[in-house]
Parts: sequence; structure tokens; C-alpha cells
Amino acid sequence: MSQLSSQDALKAQVAQAALAYVQPHSLIGVGTGSTVNFLY
Repeated sequence: MSQLSSQDALKAQVAQAALAYVQPHSLIGVGTGSTVNFLY
């Protein structure tokens, strides 16, 4: 697996932290920004 840049590493942390606010069975709009690539 390749190393993430420091900016991508921060985006991954932000994406994971945002998931804490998502309620089960909710429908969310994630937009098209690059941070959405780190939601898993």
C-alpha cells in the first residue's frame, strides 16, 4: 500500500471523524470533494 501525503492523512482523519455524526440508516450527501475518497 502506498504512503499517504500529510494532507491526505489529515483528510482521512477528518472523514473518519465525520462518520461519528452519521446516524444509522441516514441518507447523506457527500459531495464530490476529495475527502469523500477516505470514507470507508
